[in-house]
Amino acid sequence: MELYDASILLVEDDSFARTALEGLVKNLGFKNVVLCDGVSSAMSAIESFAPSLAIVDLDLGEGPNGIDLVIALRRRLPDLGIVVLTTYSSPRLLGVSSMQIPLGVVYLVKSDLTSSRVLLDALTQCWENGAKDSGQSRDSSVKDLATRLSDQQIDIMRLIAHGHSNSEIALRLFVNERTVEKSISRLIKTLNLNTDKTQNQRVRISQAYFGLAGLVRRSETSF
Repeated sequence: MELYDASILLVEDDSFARTALEGLVKNLGFKNVVLCDGVSSAMSAIESFAPSLAIVDLDLGEGPNGIDLVIALRRRLPDLGIVVLTTYSSPRLLGVSSMQIPLGVVYLVKSDLTSSRVLLDALTQCWENGAKDSGQSRDSSVKDLATRLSDQQIDIMRLIAHGHSNSEIALRLFVNERTVEKSISRLIKTLNLNTDKTQNQRVRISQAYFGLAGLVRRSETSF
């Protein structure tokens, strides 16, 4: 079977993005595309539809995320080629460890999707490698800044951005508040944030997080 004969499972919870992706995929020449809006519909779909490729959004809203779905799909379809498509420059920004991503999965950041060729290259890589390790990092699209941040720093950024206090963060990460405070101080230096006391550092950290997550334009952040 040739690449363009491959059937594709497309999983995206946002209806507008789902329709746009469907158009992009069909414009590339793929004709057999099944659309799903989440984990439940995707798992139901493969009962009667055996895709060769899948495009899965990382953030599927409340409940299981895209990586949970990817793992479940691979259990059912071990040779399935999968592209994880997301606004997040690193899965760690969503609390997902890079090591949780199965071998051979291509991680594609939506901001890098500058042309249909980028998506075609990702699908081709999946088609050729299947579930084999391509020899590249599972997280090869991660931006430079995200790679300089530890897992704990990213967790703290995410929790600050979601409005949690230092004491709440300490409880969630099973550390003491002093550790959180020290981590925030190191984070401010790593992000090269202005230490001017007139500026709210938690707001700046939140802006940095949302910038890395692709939820605001990079020009709106200062890192």
